[in-house]
Amino acid sequence: MGVIAKKHKGAWWVFMTHHGKRRAKKVGEKAAALELKAKIEARMSAGDLGILDKPAMTFAEATDRWLEGYVKPCLKPRSYELYGMLAKRYLVPALGSIQLRDITRTRLKDLLTGLRGRGFSRRYVNTILATLSGIFQQAVDDEHLDHNPASRLGRYTRGQNREAEDGDRVKYWTGEQITRILTRTQQEYPEWYALFATLAWAGFRVSEALGLQWDDIDQGERAIFVKRIAHQRGGEMRTGSPKGNRGRRVEMAERLAGLFADRRTRLEAEAALNGHALSPWVFPDKEITDKDGVSIRPVKYQATLKVLAHVLDLEKIPRYDRVMTHAFRHSWATWILQNAPTPGAILYVSRQLGHSKVNITLDVYAHVIPEENRHLSELVAKATADGTQPSATYPQPEALQQSNIPKFSTS
Repeated sequence: MGVIAKKHKGAWWVFMTHHGKRRAKKVGEKAAALELKAKIEARMSAGDLGILDKPAMTFAEATDRWLEGYVKPCLKPRSYELYGMLAKRYLVPALGSIQLRDITRTRLKDLLTGLRGRGFSRRYVNTILATLSGIFQQAVDDEHLDHNPASRLGRYTRGQNREAEDGDRVKYWTGEQITRILTRTQQEYPEWYALFATLAWAGFRVSEALGLQWDDIDQGERAIFVKRIAHQRGGEMRTGSPKGNRGRRVEMAERLAGLFADRRTRLEAEAALNGHALSPWVFPDKEITDKDGVSIRPVKYQATLKVLAHVLDLEKIPRYDRVMTHAFRHSWATWILQNAPTPGAILYVSRQLGHSKVNITLDVYAHVIPEENRHLSELVAKATADGTQPSATYPQPEALQQSNIPKFSTS
């Protein structure tokens, strides 16, 4: 029995002989080769050839195994569609026919930097990297690989210059632009006004707004409870649990509460006039009903996009095509963070948006937060120069009150 780790033709290999059987595995890097050598020696002592007995697998085969064996049964349908699209569009064409054991970190680094060079945002390339890492991790779990070559490659998704990094910043509309969007919607598409106002005044994801039912709105507490999302898959609207399987309570601005109350009164009157019950959906698709005439699903996402795109074009406001509806959410957060009177605003925004950690909020919106504390360094310098104490009071974080939140206006 023998196991040897050595460099051969520019790469590190592990060679072994056990009971007359010879095996060889290309690893790529010295540290990984030495680690594998130690693992094989331990397993060979127990009569197990382990990973070297596994048949060679191509990246395309590993991708299918990961998507069908893990993503599809364990994650949401939207995640399955997203990861499948990214793999088919960017990963399989570049790596599909290559055996897993022959894919080096250098090749993966080149792939990631090439995607950034094509102008993709860092966030988008990070999602591609997450897909890549998931595929390799499944292969490690199945013992086709001994390590994940896609781990710790996040630094290669950064841009090469400041302009590239600027392209990663969130896209949002100003308060004046939001006012114009809502005003034009009220004029051209009054039935869509309440939906767009909800996105603008509550910071919802569009799937969360479409998933709202009347029981989710508590007028007494002035709160909205996010319990589900509604998303379009193919031509159908489907519901599911919120992102991260986390529901949340969202404070409801007084103006939005009034808008919901008026909308419900109107829809109840229409339902009574037509002889059927009120649909449970806040934004129902009136074309799809049950046998009693009650709407059974919310309006389609694609219909929402179509109306919003037309409104933006009429007002000559940027569409931000890939994040069009999400720009409402970014605008809401940006408006508060730029105008809030207390440093505690970041925690309030994080909770309202439903971020799992406040550092996610900081990472996304740090560039829009005013640097209002820059004067503090001047106070310190003055105090140490002349022996006096700064007269200013350092601001202390505190919860942002609802009454202090600037509201978008409509004319």
